[in-house]
Amino acid sequence: MTYCKTGTEFPDDAAAVSLSDAAYRTHHEAITWVYRVEELTLRVPKHLVRRFAGSDEHETAVKDLVAGGWWDDDGDAWLIRHHDDVVRSGIVSQQKFRDRTKRNQRAYRARQSSTNVGANVSDDASDDVSDNAVSQSDIPKPQETSASVTTAAKGRENDKLCSRCNWPLDGTMHRRVCEAA
Repeated sequence: MTYCKTGTEFPDDAAAVSLSDAAYRTHHEAITWVYRVEELTLRVPKHLVRRFAGSDEHETAVKDLVAGGWWDDDGDAWLIRHHDDVVRSGIVSQQKFRDRTKRNQRAYRARQSSTNVGANVSDDASDDVSDNAVSQSDIPKPQETSASVTTAAKGRENDKLCSRCNWPLDGTMHRRVCEAA
């Protein structure tokens, strides 16, 4: 994601030259477009202004921006002049950050792959694969009890255990084991 960066003096500059609301908005929207497409020349094609300008008076706004020296007419495009150095440095900073992040991600991934942890998932898989979520070998054998419910320890002393699977009756494992059987 890109960000449009303007200084805190930006609105004050507009107020100092009595820039109209439409001109201020159009100028800011043009800078936002320049950031989004990373146009370091700060050239805004004339036919695109109506696509991103939210003001109904964007044509008058462009004339005001040119008259105030904030924009220049460059043939088939408008050239942003106001705060051009700030905008360019913001775009360059944005590009450097993205490139640095990509380099760091590549280095991180290279370090992770060199440890070979989880590189081949099939090495961990067994040959005994069934269609059931719980295979028969995973089901613990019930303990022989005379009562239908026992209170033996399976991690916790006071839990009531199922006489069929010997898992605590309130646990999800009990439901999985008993349903699979």
